[in-house]
Amino acid sequence: MNLFLRSAMLFFSMGSLLLAEAQTAKGPWKITGDEYLHSKEVSVLAYHNHYPVGKLGGIEVIHHDQRIATNGMLYFRHRQQLDGAPVPKPIPDVAIPPRTVHPESSSIRLDFAFSNIDFQYAIHVLPQEDGAFGINVHFEGVEDLSLLDTVTFVMDFFPGSFKGKSYLSDRGDLGHLPYDFHSVITASNSTSLATGSQITLAPEDPERTIAISARSGQIQLLDSRSTEHNHWFTIAAEVVPNGTGPWVELVIQPNRWEEWVRPPVLAHSQVGYHPEQAKVLTIETLADQGVPEQKAQLWKIGIDGKEELVMEQVPKSWGAFMRYHYSEFDFTHITAPGLYQVRLGDYASDVFPIKESIYEQGVWQLSLNTFLPVQMCHMEVKDRTKFWHGQCHMDDAIQAPSGTQFFDGFRQASGPTVYSSHEHIPGLATGGWHDAADDDINAGSTGRTTYDLALMIEEFGMRYDQTTIDTVTNEVRLQRPDGVPDAVQQLVHGLKWILANYQVADHSFVGVISQHWETYLQAGGWGQMTDNQIFQPAAESAGNPQAINDDRLIFTSKDSRREYLMASLLAASARVLPQSHSHYAARAKQVAREIWQREQQAAPVIYDNVGTPRKLWVQKIIAATELYLTTKDSKYLDFLVASKEEVIQNFDEVVWALSRVEKAIKHAGFQKAYKAELNKSSKRMAARYSETPFGVIMPNQVWGYNWEILWDIYTKYYLSKAYPELFPADYLYNAIHYTLGRHPISNISHVSGVGTHEPIPAYGVNRADFAYIPGGVFSGVEIVNPDFFELKDNHPFLWQQSEYIVFGATPFIFSILAADQLLTTD
Repeated sequence: MNLFLRSAMLFFSMGSLLLAEAQTAKGPWKITGDEYLHSKEVSVLAYHNHYPVGKLGGIEVIHHDQRIATNGMLYFRHRQQLDGAPVPKPIPDVAIPPRTVHPESSSIRLDFAFSNIDFQYAIHVLPQEDGAFGINVHFEGVEDLSLLDTVTFVMDFFPGSFKGKSYLSDRGDLGHLPYDFHSVITASNSTSLATGSQITLAPEDPERTIAISARSGQIQLLDSRSTEHNHWFTIAAEVVPNGTGPWVELVIQPNRWEEWVRPPVLAHSQVGYHPEQAKVLTIETLADQGVPEQKAQLWKIGIDGKEELVMEQVPKSWGAFMRYHYSEFDFTHITAPGLYQVRLGDYASDVFPIKESIYEQGVWQLSLNTFLPVQMCHMEVKDRTKFWHGQCHMDDAIQAPSGTQFFDGFRQASGPTVYSSHEHIPGLATGGWHDAADDDINAGSTGRTTYDLALMIEEFGMRYDQTTIDTVTNEVRLQRPDGVPDAVQQLVHGLKWILANYQVADHSFVGVISQHWETYLQAGGWGQMTDNQIFQPAAESAGNPQAINDDRLIFTSKDSRREYLMASLLAASARVLPQSHSHYAARAKQVAREIWQREQQAAPVIYDNVGTPRKLWVQKIIAATELYLTTKDSKYLDFLVASKEEVIQNFDEVVWALSRVEKAIKHAGFQKAYKAELNKSSKRMAARYSETPFGVIMPNQVWGYNWEILWDIYTKYYLSKAYPELFPADYLYNAIHYTLGRHPISNISHVSGVGTHEPIPAYGVNRADFAYIPGGVFSGVEIVNPDFFELKDNHPFLWQQSEYIVFGATPFIFSILAADQLLTTD
């Protein structure tokens, strides 16, 4: 028996926990209550997800706890028309089709139809006694497929699981799956690596071996990365007309490694702990492998390398969550400074410190001194000998045409625009941050980043200086102090872009984005995305080859919710800027008051857009608090009193802001309602934060959780500060610990370069280099419905897991500073 198996058996109880009550069983397979095939080593999901562009959907295979295949579905490449026949249109957009479980055969059926032609098909997922499973596709209402150029059943296989491993087909094709694309490009994008009726991947690796067979027709193995880095390897199966029988008939045989046991995840903060914090290491195991029974041990490591056992106990069971079981090893009472490690059988955590200065250095600093500067638009950014990017987008921006519905959620309302369609709008080539890895700035992300910076300057001082920002030459030099606090310089950079909007119009704009899809997706330095020259249509018509129409589009539609957000951040910025930046402070205060006056005198304008807040009253209430704090004008408090009902209706989202002005409100009726709702809010939050084993809120969504967790929690600092008996600081600490490693599936820090684990490649502007940006906070662990957590640590192209956004970093900075403040203030 190998060490892996022996170690696992030492601490797992022999009884197992069920994922969900099984409905049916065949061979090693069960159909769970969530209607997917499951066995010890393999799960087969059947259209439980619908995000195919993010490699999430169709038939999916989880093999030895790794999702190795996805987007198993029919692929249609059709002519625009054939002999006047209509193009098929799926119903309902082939998203989540009706799913039927057949107990008599332990099979799953998925039905698809089209709205405009008599054409239906069904996909059957068929468990087999030998541990394989079949995929059959039956067509109805069509004699042949002449309407379509090609109909193929495809399934994508994850490069991170298979690159460098071998493949072979029964026709004799064999080789290794390449780390990088190097196939011959043809009219169909890439040649096949292998063809036959059976193809086996990774035959040398028992944890990854999988064989795909076709009972009729041929299958091909393709490297689909010919057009984009984020594509995977693909198995494509020929569709063979077969009357009422299956037109596609595949058998997929994942290897079942009998000795396989998934190791436990020992999840803790990679940075470590303050002596006064709760300290809980979370142990994650697969629910159907049992519950840990062995004692966990906490060891202290001495300066001479000697180790001291300081405590041991059987972890306390938290219970089942998704397909996992969670236990807790609580060592809160250990407060002595030092280096520690938790061990469970032959498994051990990373070494972590306990010390009072835990958050003072090497935690938030990279986000401020590296990540934010790298994201700066309209600047050249260098870091010692590294050139991050040249000065970019100095040709911003041209007016988006009326009614434009663009990619990534950018929308221009129909009707009059600020400037004429495609006319250059002057003054916008200044300030702002690239929202994420994409070639765009949006007011929501730049605005929220600016707001966060203002709040942290006000609350924590922020004298830290590690960056030179030259606003004359538009040059940024990292690791080179210039005597001006970095947070102040970044705040001004955000204000420049926002205030530029109000120089052009009486409202903020949605944002700017590349007008070309190819440029929008391009990885590399932002300085090469455009030519930095304002496009002149007359020069193009005159035949000037240097006239390049690559200027970004500016979407100028107004939204009142966004206006109130702008008022909040401008008011907050005005009161925290130092005298050296008094011009920006005065302008910010003026514009904030003008926004309030305009919006209060007119009916609200609502036009959903990227980065735009969703709740009008939430933004109104927060804006009133910020304007009062800046101006001390009682009319803003009067507004809050008059809006008591709306305050109560939106209480949990606005109480953090109200807590800073509540004592200034003398109205007895408001105070009574506020105090009553405060207690209710405390109970609601306590219930919500107890729903998961990590003490954080984890909504069911496509994207990873981490930004949502930080956005939810960082303003709760104000509640812990104002009402510590109702809102314990543990809510904040739990969110920090989650971000730094105490989360599902692994112990990887979600902050690049922070923690002991080697940083994973992430979806930043340098993603094609399989690199990362120090200090970037990525989205992190996501849920693959219905119950599988995932974070690919060797593939930076799943943006929903590893993408950076600029306003994911600032709440992290704020949270760390807030925790340090609460822990070190008597």
